[in-house]
Amino acid sequence: MGINHFEDFKIYLAGPIDFIKDSGVSFRNEITEKLIQLGIDKNQIYNPLDKPVKTLAYKDFDVEKEHYYTLRKHQMWDDLEKLAKLTLHVDLRLVDKSDVIIAVIKPEIPLFGTIHEIVSARQQKKPVLLIDPRGREGTSIWAIGLCGYKHIFSTIDSAIDYLSDVLHGKIEVDQGEWLFLNFKNGKK
Repeated sequence: MGINHFEDFKIYLAGPIDFIKDSGVSFRNEITEKLIQLGIDKNQIYNPLDKPVKTLAYKDFDVEKEHYYTLRKHQMWDDLEKLAKLTLHVDLRLVDKSDVIIAVIKPEIPLFGTIHEIVSARQQKKPVLLIDPRGREGTSIWAIGLCGYKHIFSTIDSAIDYLSDVLHGKIEVDQGEWLFLNFKNGKK
């Protein structure tokens, strides 16, 4: 059972995959480990590197990534576009099903997918906890307007601490953003 009985609460882990050495595996694993320590069940965490779909393209992320790069290398643009559109569809659907997004920014890496996921979440009025190593002082003014300065952190730990405080009711949050649905509603 999830923290404070929030078993319906879902978290999406956004951040770079393309053009980053380990495809974002290490920071996603770190966040996942900290969320589990917080009391979040692994099934409540949506990781785009471990897509919950049964299509051939997503059985193994390393195979999928190599396939992308092979298509790009051989300039097989139609096939690459088709696979990329499938990825967008799945990842944005995971954003749709999430209650909060934890997004890691790496300033030196192009972040088209991450930005798309952040904007999609914000259009749905979902909170985005933005982890930018530059902190509030160094992040984009646009990011402050989009996510809100209270949701911008320079470290994973500070973002997780904030989320913990929210889930434990230690911080008063905007009910227009933080919507805690309970589908069981006290029913057995």
